[in-house]
Amino acid sequence: MASRGTKRKADEALVVSVVDSADGSAMRSVRWRGMPGSAPSVTNAAAAAAAAGQPAAAASPVISAVVQMNQARQRVRVAQLRRLVLKRKATAAVRQRIRVKRQKNMAARQSAAHWEPVDSAHGNKHLLLLTKAKHKAELAKIAQHWHQTDGVGKVESVHRIQNPALLRRFEHAKHVGLTEVIAYHGTKLNVPAGIYDSPTGFDMSRGEAVTNILWFARDASYSSTGFWHPVDQTALPFGNPGYGVDLFSGVYSPPKFKQILRVRLLLDSAQLAAGWATGLMKLSHSARCLPEYLITFR
Repeated sequence: MASRGTKRKADEALVVSVVDSADGSAMRSVRWRGMPGSAPSVTNAAAAAAAAGQPAAAASPVISAVVQMNQARQRVRVAQLRRLVLKRKATAAVRQRIRVKRQKNMAARQSAAHWEPVDSAHGNKHLLLLTKAKHKAELAKIAQHWHQTDGVGKVESVHRIQNPALLRRFEHAKHVGLTEVIAYHGTKLNVPAGIYDSPTGFDMSRGEAVTNILWFARDASYSSTGFWHPVDQTALPFGNPGYGVDLFSGVYSPPKFKQILRVRLLLDSAQLAAGWATGLMKLSHSARCLPEYLITFR
């Protein structure tokens, strides 16, 4: 037998009031006072109506109101669950993007771990002159690739390009399915500083009309024979050796030097196959092109 306390709690859980409107029509409202997330039952509604002294027929509108309330609560509950699921999915996606971004930033810092302070004299921003005294192993690798790909001319100097913004963009562009390769690029009449000093690197609008595609050579022989950038002694980057002065007369006659960029590219399988077959690779994404070295030769 139910105790008085249990009955009192059941009575407090559901209160059905029947209020007569001014025009005499019976307007019944259901007021729910219970635990959050609970809902009134049709059985209790009928019992409460009977307890309130209403005829059996009067319970029908109340039952209908309870059913509608339950349905409304169910819709609200489903909508809340749906929003919660979407929020959790969005939060997980944002966290994953942040995690990937941190990993790529870390990769960029690790790639630049061997960088040295740049001498800012003469307006230099991102070039470091490599010397045999400090960078013998690095120069040896550059020379090996130059000779393996039949580079033409005598290399006078090599500058490492140290632009953090370009390195970060390049690391962020890496993803599964892309292969990193070494290539060469001659800027012709465009000053190379416009590329390696820029926060975005290569300007694709200077590529092919309409398609905005830039071409890169697999071999140094291609860029060093026809697409190099002409420059004289007075316009060479800071740190280049002082060639062009006659040792006996002291007369300065500026010789013509040539410059090309050695770059790292990120290629998909189709671009890689076509580039290795033809010796030329094309890209339309500047973030996937990283200028790595400025090579000066004659």
